[in-house]
Amino acid sequence: MVKIAVVCPIGHLTHHGYQYVYQTCIESLAAFSDTVYLLQSTRDRAGVDELIEAHDNIVYVGSDKTWFDADPGGMERFDLNQVGENINLGLAMARADGHDAAIAAENNQYIPEAACGPLRDACEMTCALDQPYEWLYRRDQLADVTFHASLRRPWIFNLTHEATVQEPDGSNYLGRFIRHERGNFPRHDAAALVDCPLEMSLEDLNAKMTYFRSLIEFAPKRPRIFSWDYWRDYSLSKFRQKVLDDRPLDQYGKAIAEIGAAHPEFLSHEILELLWQK
Repeated sequence: MVKIAVVCPIGHLTHHGYQYVYQTCIESLAAFSDTVYLLQSTRDRAGVDELIEAHDNIVYVGSDKTWFDADPGGMERFDLNQVGENINLGLAMARADGHDAAIAAENNQYIPEAACGPLRDACEMTCALDQPYEWLYRRDQLADVTFHASLRRPWIFNLTHEATVQEPDGSNYLGRFIRHERGNFPRHDAAALVDCPLEMSLEDLNAKMTYFRSLIEFAPKRPRIFSWDYWRDYSLSKFRQKVLDDRPLDQYGKAIAEIGAAHPEFLSHEILELLWQK
């Protein structure tokens, strides 16, 4: 039996929009895996103790090895490279603890119940064939609507091989750089995890992007001051390239949808309304 870990970099759990979905998403990661490694980049550990109490297979790391740099006043500077380093630390810990394979997931992503078997099979096959990696596919959910897989990352890791995650573009396997790829991958829906990117209010997104500084190192043309006009058009452009899926929601997807139904201010509703108008 292959021993599988999930490596999950986390930031602020109780704001920036993550507060609505992180418990459901991490519950699904814990149900799938032997161990979930939570690597926290912020010093704010609100919500962490409740997760550790609820799931006995969570290993938490939050220290100066994982935290963002901060100024003398405690203001942290978001650094996507640090997020990548945290994933790499989690992979090293999983390897040292005797896991055979790992996947990387985020705290606003869940693994559907029906995907657990196919995803575990993919992990086992990657190890059996001694492949360094396999593609991990990602679908999307807005409110109660899902889309086919549209992103794949080389994030099913065979831990007998060395790999280095380099955010935001890809991973390095013994000198070979593998980029993330976008497209339409409906044949891989069955083993895909699900991303919930817009189950949040406008205020949440403003706070998140202000904290992220809109990732200016990687997208210097983005506006420095938060603009919903920009992010609405950006989100619409992304979702117009995706294909609707009629796969029924499982318990995790329904929980996300129920939260969205109770929050009409969530941006997922606005984006869906605009998509229906095209």
